[in-house]
Amino acid sequence: MFVVVGHGRASGMLDMNVYKPLIIHNVMQGITLLNDGSENFRRFLVEGIRANETRLKQDLDRSLVLVTALSPAIGYDAASKVAHHAVETGNSPRESALALGVMTGEDYDRVADPRHMLAPNIRVTPKV
Repeated sequence: MFVVVGHGRASGMLDMNVYKPLIIHNVMQGITLLNDGSENFRRFLVEGIRANETRLKQDLDRSLVLVTALSPAIGYDAASKVAHHAVETGNSPRESALALGVMTGEDYDRVADPRHMLAPNIRVTPKV
C-alpha cells in the first residue's frame, strides 16, 4: 500500500494529476487499517484489563532497581555487593541487604521505598 504511494509520488513528476487518485486511495486505506487495528486493540485487549497488584508488588520487591536508592545511604560499593548477592542467590535486594548486614529492615524500607523514586518533585500520599 505505502509502496504504491511512494511509486505514485515518484512516477508522477511530469503529471501528478494521474497519480493523485491512486495516492489518495492508498493513504485512505492505510488510515482505515490503522483505525480498525487501534479499535480492535482497545476493544479486545485493553478494555477490562486490570493489574494483578499482588504480582506487581512481588516483582517490584525483587527488582534490582531498588538497589540504586541504597547507594546514597550505604555507599556504592556496599550497594553493589547487595545487588551481586541478590543476583547470585536469587534473593530480593532487601533479603540480601539484611543477609550482608549492611542495613536493618526498617532502614531498607525507609530508603528503598519505590514511591520516593518516582521523581524528586512528586508528593506521594500513602494508602490508608
